[in-house]
Amino acid sequence: MKFSEGEMTVEKAAELAGRGFMCSQCVFARFAPEVGVDEDLALRLTSPFGGGSFYGGTCGAVVGANLVLAMEYGWSEQPSMEQIRNLEQKIQEFNSRFEERNGSILCREILGKSFAVPEEKAAIYAGNLMAKCPAVISSACDIVEEMLEEE
Repeated sequence: MKFSEGEMTVEKAAELAGRGFMCSQCVFARFAPEVGVDEDLALRLTSPFGGGSFYGGTCGAVVGANLVLAMEYGWSEQPSMEQIRNLEQKIQEFNSRFEERNGSILCREILGKSFAVPEEKAAIYAGNLMAKCPAVISSACDIVEEMLEEE
């Protein structure tokens, strides 16, 4: 299954997560061809961001979405202040929308436990707390699509 084919539904996200793909991978790879990145490269680059970088930090779906926005609005040469402000505004807008829909941008707050604490990590797996992730992945993709369409 190609990540970029069709909408990232909760069901598609659940199937991909069930195969071991991280939230960050699902979101970034979904948009990879649209932003000029090879899907394989997108998957490799975003593999360490699941579980809030395996530490409960920023949700991988947020990281993946922020990378999509960076590919769309970022720069590779010395930027103007306008470019910096524009990307900053896009990232803040995404993060705000995501937090509104999911309660937080932090993995440990979304799941209620952190991968950084061994007992909590065990509870995440034992309690199937990552069952929340497919809806989070889908919402991140929806927000990115909305933002790109607004342009």
